[in-house]
Amino acid sequence: MEVPTIEIKAPRSYAPLDSALRKAADYDWLILTSVMGGMLCHPASRELRIPGGPFAPHAGAAIGPATRQAIETTDFR
Repeated sequence: MEVPTIEIKAPRSYAPLDSALRKAADYDWLILTSVMGGMLCHPASRELRIPGGPFAPHAGAAIGPATRQAIETTDFR
C-alpha cells in the first residue's frame, strides 16, 4: 500500500522565488534541498537574467545525492 506524504505541484505564485533570486548576490550560500528546487531555480534565473545563474558567485550545497547529481548535470550558467 502506498501512502503519499508530500504532493509536488507548482506554487501558486513564483514571486517569492523570483524575489530571492533577484537578491541572490546578498546571500553567501545557495542550498538546494531537492531536485525540484533546482528545476525551479534554473529556468527562473534565466528568465530573470541573473548574471551567472543562481550559483554565481556563491558557495553551493545540495541535500542528498540525487539533488547533487541534478545540480552537477544542469547548466546553471
